[in-house]
Amino acid sequence: MNDQAPGRDAAVRALTLTLKFAGGSTWAKTRHLAEPSHHDDDLRTLAYQLMDAAGCSAAA
Repeated sequence: MNDQAPGRDAAVRALTLTLKFAGGSTWAKTRHLAEPSHHDDDLRTLAYQLMDAAGCSAAA
């Protein structure tokens, strides 16, 4: 997560992945949780879903 991430005690409702390509185009996708969460596992799952949607792979 970047500098725009909420504080440690804040709950997150959605996570957005934005890819910027060398040609100047962008691709963005957002995934929403059923309810706000501050649990790392929930956010990690969203991040992996976004990476899968983008055709990226996560380093294990």
